[in-house]
Amino acid sequence: MGLDVVELVMRCEEVFAIELRDEDMERVRTVGDLYTAICKELKFAPCVAPTLEAGKNRLPQKVLNLEPDVWNAEDTWATLVAIFVDQLAVDEEEVVPSADIANDLRAD
Repeated sequence: MGLDVVELVMRCEEVFAIELRDEDMERVRTVGDLYTAICKELKFAPCVAPTLEAGKNRLPQKVLNLEPDVWNAEDTWATLVAIFVDQLAVDEEEVVPSADIANDLRAD
């Protein structure tokens, strides 16, 4: 895992108030893989085909310090997209479940 990916994981852990296991992170290659790992830690099923509603990918102020039982699959996806946009300075259209974090989103 490169520095960008480590910082992404740390940001996700902070925002979602979870700890992602190293063995799960070893298998993460795509945005969808990371989303699934986050949903697993939050103890709910991920969306089958997550999408964004226009303008929904902004990190709301209430995101900070939310309890795990407050999250749902749709808000988790929207927040994850916002994290990628912020951390990697990519366009939200690039952050799709199949996007390879290293190759498609250019994270080192």
